[in-house]
Amino acid sequence: MNFEAYWQAEYPACPAIPYLLRDAYPERWVRFHSLPDSKRYAENEAEYRIILHRHNTVLDHLAKQDTPLLFISTEFGETTNPIRADSPLVELDSSARCIWTFKADPGDDENYYRHLFLSDWKWKPGIFDSILRLVADWKIVDTMIVCTDRKWIFHPYDGGADFILPNPSERDELKSCFSDWLSLHPLGL
Repeated sequence: MNFEAYWQAEYPACPAIPYLLRDAYPERWVRFHSLPDSKRYAENEAEYRIILHRHNTVLDHLAKQDTPLLFISTEFGETTNPIRADSPLVELDSSARCIWTFKADPGDDENYYRHLFLSDWKWKPGIFDSILRLVADWKIVDTMIVCTDRKWIFHPYDGGADFILPNPSERDELKSCFSDWLSLHPLGL
């Protein structure tokens, strides 16, 4: 699959930068918090279990067993040559390949680049747990799980997850299913 072509066809309003998706597609976006009372970081194993339970529950709602998924991770560098040597993902996501490199900030004159790495996965509950723990601890950033068949994106971050659904009605249905995990903030943040 040519991920760059897929992205530009499906998400033309936004570069492949996960945190920009909510502004580019607000009518399709929903955010769920990982811990009760919008707490951002886990302090013990019980709270990590809550984080993983919430992520896995929503993902399991969206993906059937063995649904093909793309895991996209981001590395940063000062050259267009992608390097992943220091990343904790080297071992956890060893089959990842660099599929797209672009300027980290297209409006900036500095040479600083985003390197997107892609790997193919098949959904089953718990398959991303080690990665989600790294995200929850802010050890890795700008990751996405993309379902090209159903056209949704899951972007976990330290404190929760953003979802981009195919349309507003599917977004509303997901919000309804997991309303207890929504933010109380008026903008859904």
